[in-house]
Amino acid sequence: MRNRTKKTPNSKGFTIAEMLVATVITSVALVAVYAVFQQAVTVETRVSRALRDRASARSVVDHLAVALEHAINLGELSGTECSGQGESDGVLELTVSGSSYLGPDPVRSSLQRRRYSWTSGSYADGVGITLTLQIQPYAGTKNVTPAGEIAEMQPEQIWPMVAQQVIARRISSISLMSRPIKGGGDWEPAWKKPAGEVVIRIRVGVGDQMVERVVAARVTGKIGGGSGGQT
Repeated sequence: MRNRTKKTPNSKGFTIAEMLVATVITSVALVAVYAVFQQAVTVETRVSRALRDRASARSVVDHLAVALEHAINLGELSGTECSGQGESDGVLELTVSGSSYLGPDPVRSSLQRRRYSWTSGSYADGVGITLTLQIQPYAGTKNVTPAGEIAEMQPEQIWPMVAQQVIARRISSISLMSRPIKGGGDWEPAWKKPAGEVVIRIRVGVGDQMVERVVAARVTGKIGGGSGGQT
């Protein structure tokens, strides 16, 4: 007898209802995965912004701290003077020196009278504070700016003629406060003291990040016949 192979009936396909259920389940799963992905991206963006803002704030604080740590006094040039208002606009003036700080260039290695100014302003994406720097170089205690008539002018007349360079923009807050090294006391937003007589607290905020540092000039004693210090 001839062998015959027994055929099995064909399997049935999915019904429309089953297809709809599978589609719904898949859609829900994809939505859940997308939500988790979006949340992860949001968290990563927030963390990255916070780290970037903190790094920016620390950069500004470190810049000001290094300048203040190298502040000195001469009989002809005062030490540190601040007319800040705490968290708003302000001005810091100081005399700095030191080849290791200012650089190997002989001109830059001479004395410098520095003026930092911070002012609030509006930007396309909101309001922020801009920190600028002006520098008057000195040879000994003589202003070496090429314009000869400067020698006959008062400091408040010279500063408007000195170019400004931007140190930072869009700072959310900046505060320089001082108090005496000896005796302590309350923090003051404005002072006119010889370098080495005050300790200075620097606070800079960028976004939601705030960085603080407390510094004092590296000077002792007096030079120049007036209130001042020597390294």
